[in-house]
Amino acid sequence: MRHFMKYLSCLLSGLMLLGIPMVKARAAVSFETTSTQIAADKLVPFPGLEISIDRCYRFCGGVRVDLMLRNVTNSTNDITVFGSNWPVSAQKSTFADADGNVYKAQIRNGSEEHWTSNETDLHVPAGLALRTSVMIESVPDELTELALFDLRGAECGPHYNTYQALGRNIPIEAYPQDGSDGIACSMPTIQVDLKSCVRDGNKVRLKFTATNTSQKAIPANFATGRHGIYDADGNVYSNVGLFVNNAPFESTQNFLPGIPVQVVVEVGDVPQSLQQFRMLALAMPYYEDLNWGIVFYNLDITTPAPKTSSKTSTSKSSPARARTNTRR
Repeated sequence: MRHFMKYLSCLLSGLMLLGIPMVKARAAVSFETTSTQIAADKLVPFPGLEISIDRCYRFCGGVRVDLMLRNVTNSTNDITVFGSNWPVSAQKSTFADADGNVYKAQIRNGSEEHWTSNETDLHVPAGLALRTSVMIESVPDELTELALFDLRGAECGPHYNTYQALGRNIPIEAYPQDGSDGIACSMPTIQVDLKSCVRDGNKVRLKFTATNTSQKAIPANFATGRHGIYDADGNVYSNVGLFVNNAPFESTQNFLPGIPVQVVVEVGDVPQSLQQFRMLALAMPYYEDLNWGIVFYNLDITTPAPKTSSKTSTSKSSPARARTNTRR
């Protein structure tokens, strides 16, 4: 239980963004390339590369920065990019806020499935561009911009030189579903739609769909994920079943692009008097030590009206009762 609470706490820290406005603009942010970048530690800009930020946005409980590296030379540009755990202090990348708090970060190592906080080699063909990403972890909810984005690297092979791409005061886009409408999702490209939350005896079934709006599959391993369900009095509900597309979810699958996935969360041992869940959260692993999740707030529980006999009475009140049943 202790491990899950830590897991869920990390998820919620990236979801509770109530009142934070969306940053709509996505214009590329260029890095500083002036001579002031060359300091006593002999930092120089990445040679032969134009580096810009395509987007900086909330992602999986942190902040993701998508980069574009354009090779302006006539030969392949081979570089090494360092993460925040690179052991050489003068070469490791640094990502911080205005208060001086420094955050751990990982660099995408080729495909979406591989990230590293140490180093990764990038090979940019002549005259072409390469996309990569930096994942900055556990950034506080209230932070709306990165004060410092200091990306470090070197040439492949022996790292005789240290390269730098320096950006400041970079706006952070909020999650599309930030909890302000009762639903929060820390995977920006998953659209969550609540369908119903209905009681059946001492069970409550929450139904929703999750649609991948991106062009790539997103992993959704519910089998190894976690859940947390609470009411306003602090009671925790642990008798939970999960069904995906009308079947128990027992293996790793993907959210395919554009195809809604039907999810049912069945909560047992719910008192008849309970009319609302304060919070229902699902957390799932992403890649490496990243995770993403869905949170519903203030879920009202609908109790269906009791079924009545099909026989109608001949009393004067019977027409009104029939009309009522018809409207249901």
